[in-house]
Amino acid sequence: MLNWNLPVITDFITGFIFLIASFLNFFTAKTKEVKPLYYLGLGWFFMGCVVLSEGFSYLFLNIPLARLSCILTFPTTLFSVIGIDQIIKEKVDGIKLIPVFMIGGLLLYTIFEENIFVILVEKGSTTVFNSSISLIFVLLMLSFTIVLYLFWTMKTFLKSPKILKKTSFLFFLGGLMMGPIWLILSLFNSNIMQMIAYLCLAIGALLTVATITKEPKLLYILPFTVYRMIIYDENGLLLYSYQWIKSNFDLNLITGFLTALQSFSDEALKKGKISEIILEEGVLILEQSHSIIIGLLTSKTSKLLRTSLDKFFMEFQAKYKNIIEDESRDLLEFESAIELIKKYFSYLPFNDSKN
Repeated sequence: MLNWNLPVITDFITGFIFLIASFLNFFTAKTKEVKPLYYLGLGWFFMGCVVLSEGFSYLFLNIPLARLSCILTFPTTLFSVIGIDQIIKEKVDGIKLIPVFMIGGLLLYTIFEENIFVILVEKGSTTVFNSSISLIFVLLMLSFTIVLYLFWTMKTFLKSPKILKKTSFLFFLGGLMMGPIWLILSLFNSNIMQMIAYLCLAIGALLTVATITKEPKLLYILPFTVYRMIIYDENGLLLYSYQWIKSNFDLNLITGFLTALQSFSDEALKKGKISEIILEEGVLILEQSHSIIIGLLTSKTSKLLRTSLDKFFMEFQAKYKNIIEDESRDLLEFESAIELIKKYFSYLPFNDSKN
């Protein structure tokens, strides 16, 4: 006879919501070409498996399924850490992985002990309960994941530009539902409140994924801040400028400095072109030819920004080749370059003002 009860139904609903969130992550990762979302999708997929395994263990009163549910918290946390770190820093922080593998190792060491799972009636429902120290490691794993998501969503909200504040708030709300709200609801000694707490956790995850799918720009708020793009010719004449975020950079000073520095590099050092310059305020990423130089002012260098700038540079040169070579050119003809910015820097918040 199947052990249908409220915890089983709650686990099934919650687990399927997590699976929906994971596949939505996979879809966004593929369509938007955002590799870290694959790791986040794996994290939510395993979280869905954690909850579904728990639900089936209650339904069949099956101890191996309960043990599997505990084990799967390890890949849940591991892939979540990798995904969030790659989004925030564009690399994985090895220091964060140390406690994950330590706790995971202890979990795997203790979870296979005999007689640690017991079948008992709790809050009116028959469930399979983990009575060993391994439960502490399971809770540490899940807590680590939830705290990391809360930190990521909160920091994204606080640093988001005005144009993304409403969307980033929904993103942060998802983090709150997975963190403090879920924790508070879990403290109530009631099956109904436990059900609401679990659903709150899953809906919070789905909300974060849904906001990312709707507005992928949220993923690029923390890795770097892009201030401005400047394009000028070999004589130091500013051809075009576009500003994402207001900064204190002196364009005239930078233009003159780069023109002189590039000349020094080509004629004196004979070491070719300069690809980037480290400034006190950030980094100036460069792309150049014999006729134009394009500079991207940003808080730090990035492979993504470099790739986008390279593609922008190639199409800009091809599109405006005749205009660039015309000494009597009208600078207003470069206004349409905004379309290229939208094309190759679509992941950055768009600003209606180019100045």
